[in-house]
This record gives sequence, C-alpha cells and structure tokens, in this order.
Amino acid sequence: MTLAVEQAGPVGVVMGRFYRRLTARYLTAEAEGIKARSERQV
Repeated sequence: MTLAVEQAGPVGVVMGRFYRRLTARYLTAEAEGIKARSERQV
C-alpha cells in the first residue's frame, strides 16, 4: 500500500510547504495504524 498526498495549483504549493511536517506526521501515523491492524491476529 502507498499513502500519498498531492497538492496542486498555486495555493497547493504554498500550503504544501507550510504544512509539510504536519502532513508527514499524519501520513506516518496512518501508515502505522494500517500496519498494526493488518498484522493483528484474529
């Protein structure tokens, strides 16, 4: 699975730079949660 965020356009570029660290933290947390759920034994 691949998680990605695409921010386009003039506002997207500016906001992407502004929120880069926050977005990275959110994607990391989401990926860790998905991984934990997929590895959980039934």
